[in-house]
Amino acid sequence: MKKEFTSRKALLVILLITGAIFAPVTLKGQVSHHVTASNYSFSPNELTINVGDTVIWKNTSGTHNVNGTTATYPSNPESFGNALGEGWTFTHVFKIAGIYDYRCDLHYPMGMTGKITVQQTTDAPGSIAEDQVLLYPNPASDYITVELQQNGEKLESVKILDLLGKELVASNDMAGSNIQTFDVSRFTPGVYVMRVETDIKTSILKFIIR
Repeated sequence: MKKEFTSRKALLVILLITGAIFAPVTLKGQVSHHVTASNYSFSPNELTINVGDTVIWKNTSGTHNVNGTTATYPSNPESFGNALGEGWTFTHVFKIAGIYDYRCDLHYPMGMTGKITVQQTTDAPGSIAEDQVLLYPNPASDYITVELQQNGEKLESVKILDLLGKELVASNDMAGSNIQTFDVSRFTPGVYVMRVETDIKTSILKFIIR
């Protein structure tokens, strides 16, 4: 038992020295952006954010909604939105780069519209732009999701390891899916590693449990 622990410790030292375990990702916390819906406007009505960032809309006055669906705006990379109402808070994590338009269905004739530009960047939390692998949210507390962007690849296995290389969770049957979510609510706070294998390559990502 002592020999096994010593071997793992030696392996960790080697990985840390070579940078092999952390090389692919620059770790940053997820960024949240706040937008207020009141009267006949969104404030601010334009945002520039990174892939993996969260936008939080809060209705502070009146009856409004957020409509960024592709049915209303076909050029949006994905849909988001909520129903008309009062006193709501709506949250959306933007996972695909592009330009998004949205509106309040009740007041858009009066100019209540907004625009969000989502940039792809290697500084996005848990994302590797060149590999098209996204890991979010990062830091995580309850659940963490790994998503393979639509580029012809297929997920084959996903494993979560501790810093000693011990396998904690593994999913080897993707059933053709390009997204996988793990319950990490029982994990001890700290830094972990996710090993993502596709039919083309292997990616190593680090993330934080808080």
